Amino acid sequence: MLLSERCHGSIQYLHLANLDLHPTFQLGLRTLKTLHLYNVHITGGELGCLLSHSFALAHLRLQYCHDIIRLEIPCLLQRLRFLEVLECSLEVLEINAPNISRFRLMDFNVQLSFGKSRKMKNLMLNNSCGISYAIDNLPSCAPKIINAPVTSSKFRHLKILIIYLLGLHSHRDYDYLSLVSLFDASPLLERFVLFVSPVQSKYDWFEGDLSSLRQMSEHRHHNLKNVKISGFCPQKSMVELARHILENATSLECLTLDTTPISYRCSGDILARKCPPLETAYIRDAYKSILAVRTYIEGKVNSTVKLNLLGPCSRCYAL
Repeated sequence: MLLSERCHGSIQYLHLANLDLHPTFQLGLRTLKTLHLYNVHITGGELGCLLSHSFALAHLRLQYCHDIIRLEIPCLLQRLRFLEVLECSLEVLEINAPNISRFRLMDFNVQLSFGKSRKMKNLMLNNSCGISYAIDNLPSCAPKIINAPVTSSKFRHLKILIIYLLGLHSHRDYDYLSLVSLFDASPLLERFVLFVSPVQSKYDWFEGDLSSLRQMSEHRHHNLKNVKISGFCPQKSMVELARHILENATSLECLTLDTTPISYRCSGDILARKCPPLETAYIRDAYKSILAVRTYIEGKVNSTVKLNLLGPCSRCYAL
């Protein structure tokens, strides 16, 4: 009854958690601006019906909603700006709301389509399947074609792109250089952050002749200013990606290569605070990665770019 037509002119924020929501009548949520569903049992059709009448909705967050298999965000949601889909069981997500500026997807194996959404400014994806579906010309899961044609800008307003590639045990040969296609599709991109699972560092380390590295000099990224790769390892395609950025990001100001997979570091002036635990194998790999950066990447850094090369904390870690 709270969500019925009686309250259609009053509810602006709604957070529902740990319940079933299977409405048998049209919910009167025309003034709703923020909707958070956490572990709510509702189907994609039921949620789609609810959304189709929530014309004022600006922020939608779905987390652990495992009954939603297929979902369309309708174009009627003209005011929707922020969309989050976190750890659901979605298989297909079609986004037609035209004015979404921030989108966060933390889910696996989602067929993602940006039908009419063209104003994305902040995009966060967490796996290769989502990345592949973000650009129609890339094959799914483990893209190999680095020169896939991008005839027009897919994300003309995108300025921040954050990608998580975590726990990809089956994607040992992931082609990091293929991410250049996302740069091409985002001509206004200013900041790019890549988080890589440490499991990736155990495979395909590059040691050899620089002439064997691929180059894509025809791809220019004029607005890219700040790049960070966390969990950097000297896998061949990752070395190629870092070198490509240094060669083709004409406005680059800062490149940060963090050779450790940790999310935070201790503060030098607070003795009680320490870095999180890190296995000895990862510490050894990090030092090898530092050597690889100095061998294959450091020479590409020009005087206008600041290179931040981060290794294991000497205070918290010791071989």
